[in-house]
Amino acid sequence: AQGEVINPDRELFTVADLASVWLQGDVYQKDIGKIRVGQNAQVMVDSYPGETFTGRVTNVSDVLDPDTRTAKVRCEVANRDGRLKLQMFATLALPISTAKQALVIPARAVQDIDGVPTVFVRVDDEHFETRAVRVGAPVGDSIEVAEGLKSGERVVTDGALMLKSRLKLRVEAEEGETK
Repeated sequence: AQGEVINPDRELFTVADLASVWLQGDVYQKDIGKIRVGQNAQVMVDSYPGETFTGRVTNVSDVLDPDTRTAKVRCEVANRDGRLKLQMFATLALPISTAKQALVIPARAVQDIDGVPTVFVRVDDEHFETRAVRVGAPVGDSIEVAEGLKSGERVVTDGALMLKSRLKLRVEAEEGETK
């Protein structure tokens, strides 16, 4: 206000360019090795539900907080429209990729036969054998096979449902003969 006396140690105002903002998050020590400067970051704030802002990791602290066993990670996020405000709480996601060797087949090749995931393995042009498998994680339209199938074995994808139906009919016919 006009005529007000100001002490030299009083902060009157702060000038800031908010076209890009820094976010600081904590990363557990077990995950630090997966975080790299330059990798993508995704930021979500409660003010804009369902919206994700993207940025990049610009710094990973060299020191852990002794109480939480976490390292500070700084990310820079573009904020051209000024929607991200200083002191907002945010959720920071740092996606990482991990490579893993896995046997993957089309998901439609796996049939449920009496509660057991099963595939039909091609023996020759006219013969197929059923093979119980233990499936893992889905990968798009495919699924990981953890056990029960070897790399290079050919499985039926188109027509697997027909083979399942024929198998059921054959089993029912055999059960009827034994009664």
